Amino acid sequence: MTISDSGTVSSGSSGPRPRWRRISGRILLGVPVFFALSQILIWTVWKPKWADSEKNVVTIAQVILGTLCLLTWWFFCSPVAWRTRLAGGGVILGALLAWGLSIRSVELSGDMVPLIEYRWQPSAEQKFAAYHAQQQVIATGKPGIVEIPVIQPEEMPAYRGIHRDGIVIGSPVRTDWKSDPPVEIWRHPVGGGYASMAVVGSLLVTLEQRGKDEAVVCYDAVSGLEHWSFPYPADFFEAMGGAGPRSTPTISGDAVFAFGAFGDLHCLDLRTGEPRWHVNALQQFHVANTDWGMSSSPLIHEHRVIVNIGGPNGNGLIAYEIANGNVAWSTAGLSPPDATLTSFQTGAAALPKEVSGKSVPGYSSPQLSEIAGKTVVLNLDGTALRSHDPETGDMLWSVPFENQPHVNVAQPIVFPDGRVLISASYDVGSKMLQVTFEEGRWEVKELWANRNLRCKFTSPVLVDGYLYGLDEGILVCLDPEDGKRLWKGSQTGLKGRYGHGQLLATGPLILALTEPGEVVLIQADPSQLRELDTFRVLPVGKNWNPLTLCRGRLYVRNVSEMACFDVSDRTSRLDEPLK
Repeated sequence: MTISDSGTVSSGSSGPRPRWRRISGRILLGVPVFFALSQILIWTVWKPKWADSEKNVVTIAQVILGTLCLLTWWFFCSPVAWRTRLAGGGVILGALLAWGLSIRSVELSGDMVPLIEYRWQPSAEQKFAAYHAQQQVIATGKPGIVEIPVIQPEEMPAYRGIHRDGIVIGSPVRTDWKSDPPVEIWRHPVGGGYASMAVVGSLLVTLEQRGKDEAVVCYDAVSGLEHWSFPYPADFFEAMGGAGPRSTPTISGDAVFAFGAFGDLHCLDLRTGEPRWHVNALQQFHVANTDWGMSSSPLIHEHRVIVNIGGPNGNGLIAYEIANGNVAWSTAGLSPPDATLTSFQTGAAALPKEVSGKSVPGYSSPQLSEIAGKTVVLNLDGTALRSHDPETGDMLWSVPFENQPHVNVAQPIVFPDGRVLISASYDVGSKMLQVTFEEGRWEVKELWANRNLRCKFTSPVLVDGYLYGLDEGILVCLDPEDGKRLWKGSQTGLKGRYGHGQLLATGPLILALTEPGEVVLIQADPSQLRELDTFRVLPVGKNWNPLTLCRGRLYVRNVSEMACFDVSDRTSRLDEPLK
């Protein structure tokens, strides 16, 4: 108890504080000060193996620990009366509690930055439910699809195009976005997931999460209205990516092939969405799922559809007959299919219960490529790049290529002379291979390897003989001859710092969808980064879904919205119908 000069009596501390309180207080105050100073070094000097992801994890941890230290110091070591400590601390704790309770969900960006959704904001599910109820009324009575379009070279019937190379031919893109910006044709909510959109003629097909179901959905590419949807029970979720399927459907002839996050492969009628056949590949081959779900997009080769399920050591491709869904072949990384199965479940119910561990299919998709005059299936799974005979599935050659979490995402780039580029994140980088076939024998030789391009969520593109890709979220240009980096985007501002977005190339131009939701128009130039303009197309968030560009129309989507923009350089853009 102390008596002030005015004679009043007050409770609280008097005299010098105990030595333990002084020492504890200095330590508790020193920790956040140390953290604050270390942030300068973290963001200017430190170059961790996993780039900004590690920096953000450390920063978040320091903010949390620093806050706890300050609160502890305030309550137990601050030189103020207990009443003041309790009152001030109560206000702070109350504010923190109110803030915490106001949060509906927290997700993470590609660089582990928290993305917070508050309870007062309408959720993506609520927005979609409201839109879909109205959309069903709007679509009532809409004529059915009576004509199946013939796939043209300028269309994108599959993930990243027919050749999976992200190169789009056809209508040129206009470049003066300041005086003639992209025109929004339509926009509406969409179910969750990270699929791109397959577009043929006026038909657009994608894969969504709708409540507890995955749904293959066909939209009118001109109006955005829904033609049909095919839902089935499947509800995949993991903490970083969130809910929803990961792969892009493939259109072939009058059929659609979709591969869900739990290994469900459906063949549907493109005209009506009616199922023709279904298998669950994980159930059929007794393979466990992988951490982020099955992400491989189906590949069509003649009369077969090929999918990648990995297996415990990779090398897990399966070819199914398009006519009936029977297994044509499977690769050596898988056990024989279960011949006793007469029907298949969907979603988590189909996963084999007796299988332990994880599958390592990677997150790339099988692709058909011409190498040394031979048509091969290339597949970059979680452990290696492998080449297969598309007729038999026999492995022709393989090159080990893996990172710690077995996350290989980028599609291989094949050069006309038989060189193949592969790239991955998590401290791996890129590798250039020379593949030859002479006297009946395949030979693979490494030409160079370095960390100048580390593709994490996206694939690079090859434009006029030079490589352009996102190195841990920053655009770089590489000389494929020796792998030397010709330039790299800035560490600050936009200037090539696009986050874990997506790339497409058309002619001499590159379209980059940034992770925060802008499209950047880039003139491909090995001498410098030339950003022509930028245009916001999606809200800030996890904009990871690959772009689709078809006949001068740019289609974008994320986990909650999809939209179409006219970016062509035609005079009467909006009046020209899609065919």
